[in-house]
Amino acid sequence: MSETEAPKVLVEREDWVGIITINRPEARNVIDPEVAAGIEAALDDLDADPKVRAVVLTGAGEKAFCAGMDLRAFAKVGPKGGFFTEKGGFAGITSRKLVKPLVVAVNGAAFGGGLEILLAADCAIATSGAKFALPEVKVGMHAGAGGVIRLAKRIPRSVALEMVMSGEPISAQRALELGLVNEVVAPDQVLPQALRLARSFASASPTSVLVSRELMLRSLEASEEDAWDLNKAAARIVLRCGDAKEGPKAFAEKREPVWADAGPVDLG
Repeated sequence: MSETEAPKVLVEREDWVGIITINRPEARNVIDPEVAAGIEAALDDLDADPKVRAVVLTGAGEKAFCAGMDLRAFAKVGPKGGFFTEKGGFAGITSRKLVKPLVVAVNGAAFGGGLEILLAADCAIATSGAKFALPEVKVGMHAGAGGVIRLAKRIPRSVALEMVMSGEPISAQRALELGLVNEVVAPDQVLPQALRLARSFASASPTSVLVSRELMLRSLEASEEDAWDLNKAAARIVLRCGDAKEGPKAFAEKREPVWADAGPVDLG
């Protein structure tokens, strides 16, 4: 990268929240190897920072959150050219085990890998003009970075099948109706609302948030009996960290709680 060329991935910190921005607005924020490496490095950095309790990921500009893989770059270097990282998969994120809550601010089109990034995240706020699609079948591929695997777990199967087999987009309003996104807002509110949601996660007990998140995600794939075993493990972690005493004490004393930094969350 030349001295005058802007970084393709920007990282900021604001009020316990890390903000990652894919900075290729002229190319609809498509993913090339440099962006994939940048997102992975940003997540590594934010994961290691105890002052960051939640992360927001967005795209620069107003046209696209992320329009997927940079097909021009892919045509030159092929699938082993760095679009998939060893730790995070496509874009450095789609198969990564997220350490901290992740909210995506969908400021425009989320196509292909862009939608797969959303599916890897916890929550999504979308601009009213956003569109969502897995158009890989139109270029002889399939949504192999989690799209085909995850979409039917988030929306009705028949709609998911329609999307992956036709490649046609759906609107932001339809995505909201299906539960694919949490909220649809005006274009100038998409990032502020995503930050408000992330701050709500960051203001709660870090350990309780991470344990609750892990318990819910693990329980989705578990039997009822196994889910209750996971719940017992979650309770042990929460009680051990001390926040379960600090929270009620702070409430009684009418002050803001002072939470402990979250340690590793392992439900076994």
